[in-house]
Amino acid sequence: MNLPIEQASFLASIHGLFQIAGVWSFYRLRITRRRKTILFSNSVITALLISLMVIGKSWSPLCGITGALAVFYGATFPIYGACAGDYFPKEAMGTVAGAWTPFYGSGAILTHWVPASCAM
Repeated sequence: MNLPIEQASFLASIHGLFQIAGVWSFYRLRITRRRKTILFSNSVITALLISLMVIGKSWSPLCGITGALAVFYGATFPIYGACAGDYFPKEAMGTVAGAWTPFYGSGAILTHWVPASCAM
């Protein structure tokens, strides 16, 4: 998106702070339907990424979308860890969660570059 370094770092700060808010908010809701929560969260993330591609460099919406995106990113990762126990034996939960982490982390990193590449 060729943003100045100050704006890009500010967006990274927004993202980090709002991820914390996402973890806390979904934890407080004590959602029991994990699959539905993940489906909802990933659907919202997809919609936000599409809107990010549409708005381009408009600063205020960019900050808002980045914050909203971070809330759902922050909320989704712990739920994936909890889902390991739903699908795999208790003895394998640590291995499964450890194997999922690089894929989720790579997706979280690369997702921010995809809208920028498509907007050019």
